[in-house]
Amino acid sequence: MPTPVAAFFVLMTLALAVQTITERVRWNGKRIERRTVFMQQRQMAWNELSRAGVEWTGYHWISSFDGPPIRFSSYDNGFDQLMAKIARHLPDGSPPAETVPKAAPVLALAKSR
Repeated sequence: MPTPVAAFFVLMTLALAVQTITERVRWNGKRIERRTVFMQQRQMAWNELSRAGVEWTGYHWISSFDGPPIRFSSYDNGFDQLMAKIARHLPDGSPPAETVPKAAPVLALAKSR
């Protein structure tokens, strides 16, 4: 009978294998698209690209001003080419991703006399 520790490592290995097989990042001259573990398709045209950043997990992400981010790993095939393409399509003069608020700015109420 396998120990709980061995069973845990087997389950984690199977989960990583399923993730590796199902996730996919593709791009061409017009758009980038990603298939998630749950078979959801996310896509974005290059002209919609507005922000890029890195999560604490090591995953890189890009997003437009509306819509969910597209995440990808630095271990994906063609990562260097993808990062070069992202750098060419990011708009100039925008603030770094860390300073962009995730929620809409809240306006302060001021009393008028």
